[in-house]
Amino acid sequence: MEMEGLLWIAGIRRFDYICNQDMRQRFDNQLQPEGARQAAKRTLKATMADSIHADLKLAGPGARQGKVASNDHQSGPRYQT
Repeated sequence: MEMEGLLWIAGIRRFDYICNQDMRQRFDNQLQPEGARQAAKRTLKATMADSIHADLKLAGPGARQGKVASNDHQSGPRYQT
């Protein structure tokens, strides 16, 4: 399980072609929880930044303020007097 976490952090997708010892050397015997914590921080930061930008697009200036025309709303050239 530890190696799968380190492989995920390193971005390696082919698990068959790399030895556990190579991964330990690559991470300098770094413990998996510390590596996972750092990767989770990076992922969370990127995810939060994306969601904040998406929210700003929806609620930015000029966005609708939740006003919806009712069913009996009469507007347009037919109702102008």
